[in-house]
Amino acid sequence: MFMLSDEKVKAVRLLIVTGEPSGDTLAANLTTEFCKLCSLEIYGTGGPKLLALGQNQICDVNDMAIIGFDAVICKIPFLLKLANRIEGEVQSVCPDGIILVDYAGFNLRLAKRLKKYRIPIICLVAPQVWIWHYSRVKSLAKYFDKVLCIFPFEEELLRKEGINAVYIGHPVTERLAPKYKNREEFCLANGINSALPVIGLLPGSRRKEIEILMPIMTAAARDWRGKAKYILAKSDSVKNEMLTPYLKTAIGITVINGETADVMRYSDLLWVCSGTATLEAAIIGTPMIILYNSSRFNVILAKMLTTLRMIGLPNIIAGREIMPELLEKRCNAEDLKKTSDLLFENLQEYRKRLIPIGKMFAGYTPMKTAAEEIFKSIR
Repeated sequence: MFMLSDEKVKAVRLLIVTGEPSGDTLAANLTTEFCKLCSLEIYGTGGPKLLALGQNQICDVNDMAIIGFDAVICKIPFLLKLANRIEGEVQSVCPDGIILVDYAGFNLRLAKRLKKYRIPIICLVAPQVWIWHYSRVKSLAKYFDKVLCIFPFEEELLRKEGINAVYIGHPVTERLAPKYKNREEFCLANGINSALPVIGLLPGSRRKEIEILMPIMTAAARDWRGKAKYILAKSDSVKNEMLTPYLKTAIGITVINGETADVMRYSDLLWVCSGTATLEAAIIGTPMIILYNSSRFNVILAKMLTTLRMIGLPNIIAGREIMPELLEKRCNAEDLKKTSDLLFENLQEYRKRLIPIGKMFAGYTPMKTAAEEIFKSIR
């Protein structure tokens, strides 16, 4: 149990359900802000960060990880059992509020199941219905008391569908503060030759992403040796053994732990796995090449379910390809090297393209606002 010593109001109980490491971070930050408003007991699913804050944990996010459409089928029996356990927890604990964090495929069905208990259900991170599954707006309107949005255009879109939606800002802005004052200090601390251009490698945080992208990134770096200095941003959720097989064959890549924002800020160019990291890089303002590949089944199904032909968040938000994307067959070392050459020829232009993206997300306090909105709902 995680509680304030000085009680401001009666302690509340929250059931928090998330299924990914990013959701664990998000929910932990929310919990920290919520504890400034009241004493708190938390239950549900999460990772090490929620566990450290005292969550009575039913399931760890690592057991809930799903990558690709084909993986969903294999996970169905496990997820059905998990839903039963979560419902049992609701019956046992009788929480004051239910916070469903991201993990939309599971959480939308869970909200439908838990609605009968008449406990306020809040969605933290609205499903990206503007990419695919627009029909999910019906579930959001019917089963959620409030939906907290992290993209500026989502609030208006969802409110038009009768959903109680609130834009809180994007949580990535709260973790982008640099550790080092400038590039020189960053390079000195990490033994990097600042005279060379610096390329930051962000191959993702999931095993499958790393298995696909690390061979491509290391091959490109090996062939492009001497043209740049390479630094790999390792997140806390990535175990060393996941990277070791690839780094053995890649001479000259510096691995930096827990300083992703600095790697993004002080690199000249980033090679980034498609995902939230592309938005972080855009807000910071560093040009990037976005990489993604998956099984043929996943690619075909994704094209059937969405009309978008871009995958990087900066490009989706801008409505055009402002940063190059290397997808499917183009996701290879040769195309990565060629595209890097093109960007280095005009880095300033690519930096300018990112300025409007950064302005969209400036000035918000996402988790503080989220905590206040949830607190109002459960009161």
